[in-house]
Formats: sequence, C-alpha cells, structure tokens
Amino acid sequence: MNAKPQLRRSSDLPIEAERLLDALPTLPKVALEVIRLVDSPFASAADLRRAVGEDAILTARILQAVNASTHGLSRRIADIERAILILGLNTVRNLAIITSAERFFQPRREAGRFRSLANELWRHATTTASAAKLLAMELPEPHPYLTSEEFYVIGLIHDVGIMAELYSDRDRLIEALERVQPLDDIARSEGSAPRKDLRALELEVFGFDHAALGRRLCDRWQFPTFLLDGVGFHHSPMDAAEDAQPAAVLVSIADRVAASVPGGFADDLPSLEVDDEELELIGLDEEALDRVRYQLQADLAPAPRR
Repeated sequence: MNAKPQLRRSSDLPIEAERLLDALPTLPKVALEVIRLVDSPFASAADLRRAVGEDAILTARILQAVNASTHGLSRRIADIERAILILGLNTVRNLAIITSAERFFQPRREAGRFRSLANELWRHATTTASAAKLLAMELPEPHPYLTSEEFYVIGLIHDVGIMAELYSDRDRLIEALERVQPLDDIARSEGSAPRKDLRALELEVFGFDHAALGRRLCDRWQFPTFLLDGVGFHHSPMDAAEDAQPAAVLVSIADRVAASVPGGFADDLPSLEVDDEELELIGLDEEALDRVRYQLQADLAPAPRR
C-alpha cells in the first residue's frame, strides 16, 4: 500500500478538555500559514518564502538543513526560496512544526516547577524523536508514506498532551505525577497489582489522558494526519486504524527506548519492555533494537573534553 491514509480527525473529548485547550498559547501564525500552504495545491515556493521570511529562527533552521552535508551541494545556499525548492514542501512543514514544538516545550517566561517539568519533557521528547528516527532507519523496507524525519517529528511531539496539561492545569498534573508509582517499586512476584502510571491517574484527575488530549491539540493546529495518529495512539498503537498501526507501534517502542536511558521520563509507561510481537509487526528484531539503543546512548553521551 503506497497511498497515504485518508484523513481522520478527532473531536470527541469532554467539554473540559476543550476548555483546557482553549487556555493554551496559540501556534505561531507563521507555522499555521506554512501548514496551510503545504496543504494547498496552489501554493508555490515563493508563497512559502514570504511566510517563512517572517520567522528568523525558522529561516535559519531551513538554511541550516539545506546546507547540511547530506545534500552534497557544491556551495552554500543563502536564498530561502531556493532552499525550499531543494528541501521540498513537506520538509519545510516539518521544520516549522519542530520550531513550534521547541517554543511550546521551552517557554521563556516560565520558571520553578513548570520549568523543571518542561525541561524534563523536552529532554524526553528529543530523545524519543532520535530513537524514532533510528528505528525508522532500521526498517527493512522504507515506510510507505513516512520518512525517518517524519518519524522524528512524531517522536518530538508525542507527549504534547502532557505539556498542554502543564500549561492549563499544572496543579492537577503535579498532583497526578506525585501519585505515580515508580517502576522500581513494582513487585516482580506473580499476581502483583499493575503499576498505576500517569495515564491511569490522568483519567482519574482530568477524565482523559494526554494521548487523547494531544491528538485533539494536533487536530486544532491542523497538523497532518500522521501526527494525529502518532500522538493519539503512541500508548495504544493497535487501536489505531490498520494502516496507521505500524507507525504508532514504532513510536510506542521509541517512547520506551527513550524512557530507559538514564534519567528518562517513564511516568506514563506501565513497563519498559518491548515484546517480540511488536518488533515483528514493523519488521525488526532484538538485534536491530540493540543497535538503536547503542546508537542512542552514543549520541547522548557528552563530548569528551579536550
């Protein structure tokens, strides 16, 4: 199957969830315009250049991407319209989403408990993004409609719903986090009670979990369908539509791989184990998973001092 999946949007959350989302910062207008233009059959590189030109950080990121060594250009590109033509519309859209995600996860004006939680979630987001990209690069055959860079974007925003809770109702989120039972405290004996993780506590405290909330937020922001599915089903990939299940499984595995690194965020996971059946569904095995773990650890290791 090579066609992209049909559009699937969601709007079945409680009214309280919609009110919570109403209190969030809006997506930057440049990102919204870039997403709109990429979805339009009539948009041109010149249209994107005009939109991107209003955001200096996004402009710099696009130029940095096009001048990366992987593009094999004989000389540096400084013209943003030419850079857009070389990278392609989808890559520019992905860069706009990445730039917006960084601003959303790392607001400048917040401090204290908000800042420490946001930093922890951003570290986990970037680690999961790297793990998702590495897993995608291990696939025996390329995904029919997602690139490794798009898997990176899914991994980066998979927990955007937790950030939404942090922005809108930090006290209740902190209450839920403080009640999470650490993985190390779970009894290993047969018949022990399952771990009460963040998702179970979110359902008690909010009436919905961060995956459903994040999916709805991506819907409001008019993100592509593959992001809605990746965010919405990263904890329950087999509940996704059949064509979206492999991508959701990959991101779910990436989430656990990222959570297993030292200091990783695991509060929303019942366990860190990855089943052979999950790997088989995306065509990978334990050796491939070990290579990803090894590369991720190497990438995260601090550079040696000179």
